[in-house]
Amino acid sequence: MANIISMNIMHKLSLGTGRSFTMASKQRITNIIVNAALITVMLIIGMMVFGVSSHAASSDLEATGLINSYNGAFLRARASTKAPVVTGLDDNTPIVIKNEVFVTFRQYKASKRWYFVTDGRHTGYVRADLVNNIKYAPKKAKTNAKVKYRRGGGNLMKKAGTIKKNRNVNVVLRVKIKGSNKVWYKIQIGKKYYYVSSSHVKLAGESTSWAKIEQIDPDDIVQSSAARKIASDAADWALMIANDNTFHYGNGLHSHHNGCYFCGTQPKSKQKYVVQWEKTYCCNPFVTAAYAHGGKEPFMLNSVCSKGNSYMAPEFKKCSLFANLGHPDQEKLVKGDVLCASAHVAIYIGDGKIAEACTTDNGKPGTSSWNNSIRISTLTASRYSGFKAGVFRYIGEAPQEPEPTPTDTPADTNTDAGNQQ
Repeated sequence: MANIISMNIMHKLSLGTGRSFTMASKQRITNIIVNAALITVMLIIGMMVFGVSSHAASSDLEATGLINSYNGAFLRARASTKAPVVTGLDDNTPIVIKNEVFVTFRQYKASKRWYFVTDGRHTGYVRADLVNNIKYAPKKAKTNAKVKYRRGGGNLMKKAGTIKKNRNVNVVLRVKIKGSNKVWYKIQIGKKYYYVSSSHVKLAGESTSWAKIEQIDPDDIVQSSAARKIASDAADWALMIANDNTFHYGNGLHSHHNGCYFCGTQPKSKQKYVVQWEKTYCCNPFVTAAYAHGGKEPFMLNSVCSKGNSYMAPEFKKCSLFANLGHPDQEKLVKGDVLCASAHVAIYIGDGKIAEACTTDNGKPGTSSWNNSIRISTLTASRYSGFKAGVFRYIGEAPQEPEPTPTDTPADTNTDAGNQQ
């Protein structure tokens, strides 16, 4: 810009009388050029600074807000006060809100809702009553059927009204309901905010599945040294059992689908190979036992494995001991990560390999099918693509600290008049 300005000045002066410039004229031109350059630099710096600090929402369904708590707020790995803390956020920290989460089926006040947010460095969950100064960027949508709008997300929330088919609505956020994989929308009607199912509202290019909308970057998960050791020991135990040919896959009435050999919770078999058949694992009891007996994780041992129970994707999603990573890039897996498909569970043991119990061939002891049934498998890209139900990382329990109190009434509860009880 400075070069263009200087060229224009010289061009205009050259069209004058044609007489040579005095030293004073040259000095004035130099001053003009320098000032123009300084203004240009200041404009560039200003755009950079304000562009970063404003945390403006993108073209996606996002909003901006500020942390509203004198003592700051916890950014957590899950929408629960029992979930591990990712980091702490100071009062007035700017955040980008990616979606809203309801953890109850009938209560919609701010303390019962969470936001999935980022501060530009970390992602996680913060309670809605600890956020204020929320600014939305509504997107136009149209109803494809007569639809009920409610005071909270979910069909059990109180009905607030009805919108006819083919009516325009303003969508401001995606909304997740605890235990559901369906997307809801937060919509604006006048100065109030309500909630509708996305199956009745058409938003261009929007999916009605939650599969890839909500994920925490594995880089944001802080795994303590104690949690890392438990996960590593669990993986080592799984490797040991997979290399022990006296153990076999079991999935059927004669081979103990549930229960753990080391806990003695498997029912007694009446088969010919009674001793050998008792040393069996199906996929989910195998991974559960790895954390119970290898990692010696107290909850998995005392409240799950020893009770004859085991975990698959739905249980891991609800367990505060594990962070749901969605389906991250394969290179971000760490030792001890639990990989879930719709009907299968395996444990990552490092170096691109998993330990798993996964064959339907109940062979006799000494046969190849027996030896290979609980095994080590190479995690190829094709194989990893099948673990779409979630990757879960052990992080342990969070320290139980009281949530900080807001410094004033959050703007969200003032403006969301549709949410007032």
